[in-house]
Amino acid sequence: MLMNNLGRLGMLLPFREWANNGVVKKYYKDYFQRLNGGTFLEIGCGNGTGAKIIKKCFSPKKIVATDLDPFMINVAKRNVHDPLIIFETGDATKLKYQTGQFDGVFVFDALHHIPGPQWQDCLKEIYRVLKPGGLFFIYDVSIEYFETFIGRVLRPLYVHPYDSMYRRDEFIDFLPKLNFKILKKEFLSRHFLTVVEKP
Repeated sequence: MLMNNLGRLGMLLPFREWANNGVVKKYYKDYFQRLNGGTFLEIGCGNGTGAKIIKKCFSPKKIVATDLDPFMINVAKRNVHDPLIIFETGDATKLKYQTGQFDGVFVFDALHHIPGPQWQDCLKEIYRVLKPGGLFFIYDVSIEYFETFIGRVLRPLYVHPYDSMYRRDEFIDFLPKLNFKILKKEFLSRHFLTVVEKP
């Protein structure tokens, strides 16, 4: 599902980079050395700030950053000039990458844009492209946020699949069904954060 112009504007705000940087440094630091020098995939890369953070913290060999929206890919290419980061348009439910290609996969606020049950297809694809022992880092919101007072106010402003968006527990409970092992689970004020491993 593509974003509207207001959603795109939100992706461009400096606050997003600051917030994601804080999340990675606080909650993912235990995995920096483990995945050092690996190959990474980011789903829903937006303006490219997530890929920059991944590079800074994980010292990767390569990052492939994808987004369904060609507009955001063009923005990312203008914002980030780094030979280790490749920006590509792509469908998260039909990844074109080889099985077992990546050491880590990252999502920052992207999966809730995917309507159900296609978000389950996305998770299956992420499991497929991860190497055994690879990690999947999830930082996202669920329909519960859009049921709060603030969330209900924001609903008309953004394009989201509200009628089929996953519930937080539904999402987390689906991960072990794919054989993911949950290593970390945090419920934050607005977001939920999960780190899972492919055995």
